[in-house]
Amino acid sequence: FKNSDEGFEDYKIRKELEKSLGIKVLPEFTKYFKNVEDLKCIPKGIKLVRFQNWVLKNSVKACEYRDYQNMLEKLGIAFEGDFRIMPKNFKQAHDDAVKAYNNMKDEQKRIEFANNLEKLLGLEQTIGNYTFVLPKELQELKAEGKALSHCVGTYADRVAGGKTVIVFVRQKEKIDNPLYTLEISDGKIVQLRGMKNKDAAADAWEASEKLLSFAKKHKIAV
Repeated sequence: FKNSDEGFEDYKIRKELEKSLGIKVLPEFTKYFKNVEDLKCIPKGIKLVRFQNWVLKNSVKACEYRDYQNMLEKLGIAFEGDFRIMPKNFKQAHDDAVKAYNNMKDEQKRIEFANNLEKLLGLEQTIGNYTFVLPKELQELKAEGKALSHCVGTYADRVAGGKTVIVFVRQKEKIDNPLYTLEISDGKIVQLRGMKNKDAAADAWEASEKLLSFAKKHKIAV
């Protein structure tokens, strides 16, 4: 090791990898693929010397490579061909996969949300001084949270998955103005909050309880 920057631990790792791969492993390669477990994500039949050089050129960590593979699999994209296995610009390929995967998840959430929304439309009604409005798009949750300075915007996944129901509570004369946000889950009112999470007025609670009774009576799943 006198003329090398490679430490003894790195040397042991490299020798372990060489034993597993059956070829010479470049010292720098162990910075990115650090153990035998990492080698499992290397596609079979690939030219290992070329793969090592590609890893070093693109600074590809094994965890990032596994992540890239997993996303392509979920997207239904075959992991084959050099352009896919060893893209010239791995960072760009990884970023593109992340974007496509997130778009796919967003579309799945949108469809799931739309299906749940259809079952809840009976909740849209006016009771006393309040009109109850369902969000028609998930991004409306973010707008509601921003307008009222609370965290309902983070509830998108739970709402899309049907784990909780969010209803916007408005004054009946001003249905476009955010006032209160109602959350219902497991047949109970979880919270009814206004600006900066302040509790709602008593008559808003009363109207919300009547809405919940209506939902149970008409078997609306909330």
